[in-house]
Amino acid sequence: MRRPEQVNLGSIRFHPVSKADFEVDGYEHEQIAVVDKEEKRVLGFHNEQNYSLIRHQKVVKALRDLTENKLISGNYHFSKDRNLFLYYYPQGKEYMVEINGQTFKVGVRITNSYDGTRALKAELVAMEMTSGMGMYTKGLIGRSYHRHTRHSGDMEKFKVELEDLLDFDEDELRELVKKAQQTYMDRDDTLEAIRIPEKLVDLVKQEADDGYISAWELYQTLARKITVVEDEYEEATLEQLHREANKIFKADVKEIDIRVEGDEDDEDEEEGE
Repeated sequence: MRRPEQVNLGSIRFHPVSKADFEVDGYEHEQIAVVDKEEKRVLGFHNEQNYSLIRHQKVVKALRDLTENKLISGNYHFSKDRNLFLYYYPQGKEYMVEINGQTFKVGVRITNSYDGTRALKAELVAMEMTSGMGMYTKGLIGRSYHRHTRHSGDMEKFKVELEDLLDFDEDELRELVKKAQQTYMDRDDTLEAIRIPEKLVDLVKQEADDGYISAWELYQTLARKITVVEDEYEEATLEQLHREANKIFKADVKEIDIRVEGDEDDEDEEEGE
């Protein structure tokens, strides 16, 4: 997750896109294509019966309406216009949270796609201000989720859901961070369980201690190393790497020996008895 930049949402320009039928060997295909009409290229294929096109500009307009067209602190990027990744951090002290001596800026992360790789989704994010590293709460403190189906894409509902997300429970956020700081996992087993390039694994091992390490420290180290190598990857790959890193924070890594702070002390007491 990159540090937020000042972005005027009104300045973001998108290529016009539309749904289109297409033929294969002279026969009309049962699927439909999403086409970039400006560059005349296909962005994705979908089932005609169910697919509903949710345009990036509609998503951004919903956020512009919510922020009353003001200059906001945020960033956005694309992968060849197929995918939208947008981070929005509102201004105001109510979005700054102190947790164990660290200051977090809270906002939302919004994604959308034309190629079927992701739904229209918004979830709470929190960025630690000193390092500029962030985490996704991944639905643990609410989220907005709209699949690209016939009855999806209600932008008024989406705006209400964004407002609800930003009206977050500060105590819940504190508990999530504290849980990550107090949960320890084996460094090598965890790095093996998530999908990241070998080069990143080596970089993390150079900095993170061997053996058991807190989920929070391991996550922060990996996020820093992703930033180091970001020039080597396209935006969609970087987004995927950050998603893999967040599996550590969310405790989504399965079959890993995980200990909560204090477990080892309890074991020692039992042996002494």
